[in-house]
Amino acid sequence: MLKSVLAKSAKLPTSIRLLSTSVSTRLPELAANDAQVPETPEIVPPSLTKQEKIQINNHLNNLLPKLNKIGSQVNTHQLYTRQAISQRNLFPSTGIDKLKVSDLVCAGVHLGHSHELMHPLNLSTIFGTRNGINIINLEQTIVALRRAMNFTRAVAKNGGIILFAGTKPFIKSIAIDAAFRCDQYYVVDKWVAGTLTNSSHLLTKQHAYITDKLDVEPSSPHAHAPASTTTTTTKNNKNSKDARKKQSRYEIRLEQMQKKSLLESNAIKTYKPDLIICLNPIDLTTLLNEADREYVPTIALCDTNFDPTKVSFAIPANDDSATSVKIIADYLSNAALDGKNARRNIINNQNTTQ
Repeated sequence: MLKSVLAKSAKLPTSIRLLSTSVSTRLPELAANDAQVPETPEIVPPSLTKQEKIQINNHLNNLLPKLNKIGSQVNTHQLYTRQAISQRNLFPSTGIDKLKVSDLVCAGVHLGHSHELMHPLNLSTIFGTRNGINIINLEQTIVALRRAMNFTRAVAKNGGIILFAGTKPFIKSIAIDAAFRCDQYYVVDKWVAGTLTNSSHLLTKQHAYITDKLDVEPSSPHAHAPASTTTTTTKNNKNSKDARKKQSRYEIRLEQMQKKSLLESNAIKTYKPDLIICLNPIDLTTLLNEADREYVPTIALCDTNFDPTKVSFAIPANDDSATSVKIIADYLSNAALDGKNARRNIINNQNTTQ
């Protein structure tokens, strides 16, 4: 075979012919080096003896009692499908102590955004990545939810005002249901900038409209007064003007203050919320900025692409799923309802003791 290779190399160019001659001269050296290489061991292990198999089985049986408690054993009838969560109110009756990681997984709370959109401050709340999507650590979600529920319960127990804010189309009904459950307030339309920081100027038109509606009586007895009474009213007006000239400046100022107090009493009073629960914080950045300036605490569902430092109590969860938002909103509204019931019980006990 070597002779045939050399014969063929004679027909090749000079550069290739020199290369073939160098290879032919080194063939004995390469063969000697191959002879010195040790043989590779067998990859397949030898078959185990009967005694070794018995020892391995005994070792595994001893480890089973220690390892069978890892994870949670979930029955099939305890699992909730996404369709059931969206159609029925399954979670209000259960407390935070009965909440399982499997319930949150079924609701899709663990699904975050793409790894490229991740905010660096959310590294501590991310369990890992799968197919380029960040997975939220649900153990930290339960801890943050418990902390937010305790604060919500305390605010409701002290008689505070809680505002549920959700402007996305699929979140509007969730925010309304959560607010009605605990008898609180909600915002489902566009948040008007300046509602908290510039409320005195922004709500003046509403105050004027309300006072005009309340002051004007539709069935007034003096609406159709007879013509004979007009002369008497003009005389009374002249007398009142003459008497007004004699009044001092102090009395005039006092009358003006009394009229102003009457108008303010007729108007609907505005109060700032004591707690704001934001269900889609990415779309409500102006609300969060105003709450920060007015020192109003906030609770929000923080996805992996949101800055958690903009919120007082950040709950790492998926804010793009209706089932995920619903389960978090239900638990927070239940906490507010518990706080309001505790406040009523305290008031009833005080009334009975008196």
